[in-house]
Amino acid sequence: MLGMHPRTLQRRLLAEGLSFKPLVLEVKMQLARWHLHASAMDLTRLADALCYNDLAAFSRAFKNHHGVAPSLWREQHRVTAGSSSHEVCIEH
Repeated sequence: MLGMHPRTLQRRLLAEGLSFKPLVLEVKMQLARWHLHASAMDLTRLADALCYNDLAAFSRAFKNHHGVAPSLWREQHRVTAGSSSHEVCIEH
């Protein structure tokens, strides 16, 4: 997708002090937080959209990253009544 060999990408990320897996995880967690905050997307559907094998795997990853389960994070960060929300399609 980036028009380069995976090893070239790995070397370029390494030169910036980065690695691929942590970047992918951070993007997934940003998308998860957005959906949990601003959409009503079902957790199972969100797990699937973020390419997790199942809801348990997503919940485990989210809790490891944020310290709370996604359902609890959603309750704590729910958009207040009257706020607008837009669902973003995440294709994989």
